[in-house]
Amino acid sequence: MLSNVSNNQRINRKAKVVHLSGVKKIITRDGTKSKADCCLVDPSGSIKLTLWEDLITEVADDNTYNFCNLKVRKDNDNYSIYLTTPKHDCFISPADPFQEEVASPVDLPDYFTQTSTNAAVLGVQNFMCYRQCCKCNKKLLATPGNVVKHMVSGRKCLLAATAWAASHAKALFLFTVLSRSCSDLKRLDPKAKSGICLIDPDGEGGFLPFLVTCEMTDKDGVGVTVISHDSEKRTLVDGYEAPGSYSRSIFYKEANISQLVSLINVSQQCEQFIKYECRGSTLKDGFWLSRDSERMTYWSGEAPESDMCACGINKSCAKPSKNCNCHVNDNVWRQDSGFLTNKTHLPVKQLRFGDTGTGANEDEMGYHTLGKFKCYGIA
Repeated sequence: MLSNVSNNQRINRKAKVVHLSGVKKIITRDGTKSKADCCLVDPSGSIKLTLWEDLITEVADDNTYNFCNLKVRKDNDNYSIYLTTPKHDCFISPADPFQEEVASPVDLPDYFTQTSTNAAVLGVQNFMCYRQCCKCNKKLLATPGNVVKHMVSGRKCLLAATAWAASHAKALFLFTVLSRSCSDLKRLDPKAKSGICLIDPDGEGGFLPFLVTCEMTDKDGVGVTVISHDSEKRTLVDGYEAPGSYSRSIFYKEANISQLVSLINVSQQCEQFIKYECRGSTLKDGFWLSRDSERMTYWSGEAPESDMCACGINKSCAKPSKNCNCHVNDNVWRQDSGFLTNKTHLPVKQLRFGDTGTGANEDEMGYHTLGKFKCYGIA
């Protein structure tokens, strides 16, 4: 379809579009970009075309168009040629179908049949500077005596004496499957910055990828995966006297429990902050549900049998005989807080409290606060 063309040359072409692929989402540090591939065919042959962004919607399968200002791309490693749409000044307009028979399309790779894909541009894989011959397009090497040879074969290039190309730098970008976690991303790219990231903890074929916040400076910069939920604000508990009669289910943003468990499985550590402020309300009438809906009555650490708060573990409770400050159950505002760290129980699925009914001589109430769910390290 094309001959005697050079890399980055601009061309105009009338062609029929066939085998238009689904739109692929390429995730880069500059944002998400849309890409689609197709084949262009005319009576002389066929060639691959890569469409970017808004131009994807300008074409449809089995339709003929006039393409203005397409860019020629040549892969000098395997000598393949394809076309792409430049960032600016590319125009596509409908055209009449060919009267003569068009060529059969080239064999297409499997990804042409896929509807979507996700990949993260991690950075420059390698960076090469070399000269190439404008006639044969092969990489060249200048040896002592100014003898110009092909870099790969070592044979003398007979065409290069008057056909040197300018120094050519080639940056190869590494496209990979989505990172399993923010720690995994930080391992692959130590310079990765904090922000929103799409992760896929269990890889291709498992649960759907989901969006998280990556905190790249927390925990000594290991890369912390953070998931928000709908119950992070300080919330009043009042008017619920029976044990566990107050109920607050936790709904995590962008992910369900199964997806979060897949994150836990690839993480070394996970944690979730929890706090209960109390006045005349004992934590003995409260509990929380694990991801498997098991009733949990510990409020810090990872030992479910402890039935303790952080002050009980540290032996710093308001009353030494109590395991929690709120177990004192008097008319003084107290609080218990700590980090839940048992991976087999996290994340918290539901909060339950009681002992906040109004008595004759006192006003019992409490406030709960549940922090974001966080995981870090690589299991």
